[in-house]
Amino acid sequence: MPKAILLAAGRGSRLTPYTQLVPKPLMPIMKDNYFQRGMLSIIEYLLVQLKNAGVLEMIIVIHYEGEKIKNFLGDGSRYGIKLNYTEQQKLLGNGNAFYCGRKLLEETEKVIVLDCDNFIEDEFFFKSMLQFHDKNKLDVSLAVCRVKNPKKFAIIKTDKKNNPIAIIEKPQENLPYWGNLAKSGIFILSPKVLSYESKNIFHEKEETTTEMIDFFLKQEEIKMQLYPIKQFNDIGTWEEYLPLLKSNL
Repeated sequence: MPKAILLAAGRGSRLTPYTQLVPKPLMPIMKDNYFQRGMLSIIEYLLVQLKNAGVLEMIIVIHYEGEKIKNFLGDGSRYGIKLNYTEQQKLLGNGNAFYCGRKLLEETEKVIVLDCDNFIEDEFFFKSMLQFHDKNKLDVSLAVCRVKNPKKFAIIKTDKKNNPIAIIEKPQENLPYWGNLAKSGIFILSPKVLSYESKNIFHEKEETTTEMIDFFLKQEEIKMQLYPIKQFNDIGTWEEYLPLLKSNL
């Protein structure tokens, strides 16, 4: 049975002043057609999508306003799932946050990892991605999407067969063109990948999931494929959030 780690520790500073009161994962995103409580928050819709994929136990990594997230979601029973929480003591990057949650997993468990500011409308997205992962017997499945502005994202370089070969964080104009295939904040890891220790992966001050993916790409024994998605929304600014909210009301 797969589990999930939801990375919900960040401050959401680009969405101030709202996030000075409410952590970004609890910001409303759409009408609630599932629990009939008015509006559904970003993280609640992720819980719906994960449950639709058969994921019934999830770990939420918190830091900023973490108690508000815990108090709002509770133990998950009202959603028909089980929620566990762990705290990232210092904001050292989303890769570091993942390894905070990793401590609560058994080494034999497959896990979906996701940032709590990604929005994909398809409510069965994770179910389809899990089927892709299992069918191809992968160690890592990475959701990717074509984007208009590659400089805002981590970009994946592929070979002629569309296999991932390299990743770069927010490529700038003075570098050779890397294309526009962006890493979303969503990936699936097999038990084999979970056996790698963080000390062997991270070498930068900020421990990111981009550095994790870069490490995995360099390991010949790891089988990784890309899972293409037509559109995802990285809810990082008011310019990205408000049109999305209006379209889902």
